[in-house]
Amino acid sequence: MSGYDFFPDVFRRVAADGQPGDLTSFVCGILETMRKVWLRNARIPERVPIHITEHRWPTSVGRAVERQAQVIEQVVRTVYAHGERRNIDSYSLFALRDAQAIRADHAADLFSFSGIMTAHYRPRPPFETFRALIQEFG
Repeated sequence: MSGYDFFPDVFRRVAADGQPGDLTSFVCGILETMRKVWLRNARIPERVPIHITEHRWPTSVGRAVERQAQVIEQVVRTVYAHGERRNIDSYSLFALRDAQAIRADHAADLFSFSGIMTAHYRPRPPFETFRALIQEFG
């Protein structure tokens, strides 16, 4: 298995949905580049499955929890749609809950707010989105 940590639209912004370079096309491009370039250059054959080992889209100032739900849904649907062709056998969401409770200065610590639940295990909108995806795709 070949693992990949997957952070689309976190370190490098993507175009608005429906535009060239949007989230879906970015995800497709990364999956293709991983399979056809990075793994090939490492002499890892296509029969070795890819495992998306860590996918997250943190929230903070300017990064709304509603968008997190949209990103999770788009990424999961895109990975699922390309899973057979790219030999992707698994996907893992990181993280179930935020690492800390939201404070006034939470924008300074982007990766403490990646969960689909609050630090106190209260579901946020992405939780229901992810639950529905699990029910749909197993």
